[in-house]
Amino acid sequence: MTYACGHVIREQLYGDNKDRDRHITSALNRQCRDCYRAAITAAAEEVELLKELSPLTGSEKQIEQATRIRPGVLEELEKLKSSISNRKPINVAGEKILAIMHEWVDERINQDSSSWWIENRERDYFSFKLEMNRELEPKAKEIIAQHNKENGREVKPDDSSNI
Repeated sequence: MTYACGHVIREQLYGDNKDRDRHITSALNRQCRDCYRAAITAAAEEVELLKELSPLTGSEKQIEQATRIRPGVLEELEKLKSSISNRKPINVAGEKILAIMHEWVDERINQDSSSWWIENRERDYFSFKLEMNRELEPKAKEIIAQHNKENGREVKPDDSSNI
């Protein structure tokens, strides 16, 4: 079969003639597998350069796979970062909490382990947000309690109505 990229690849086709013809026709409109992977990798590397991301670590195969995966996961993390940036803190405690939320997201965006990106390839905005909230809740409660104490308002640390 001849693909849109010009490569000719011999393939065994199965099914009736209608299915075979459809497969051949679709090949004329798309790149072969190798060219498609190269294009995805090149686009991902361009994203890395534009965003000044640190180089990935791991085996050659892991790095190749993570390079293709990272742009999609980064998009979800950047949505989360944007939603955090759009929040307006009402006091110093709120500013501190937003700062640790930004740190949490930045740690993930700057992750250089290929295996981390591969393990998190299916994650979306909501799953990252849920994980962040679970991990940072104790620290947020501590910040709020400290703020309340400094302002003469004594509150029990486990009183969630004050969050």
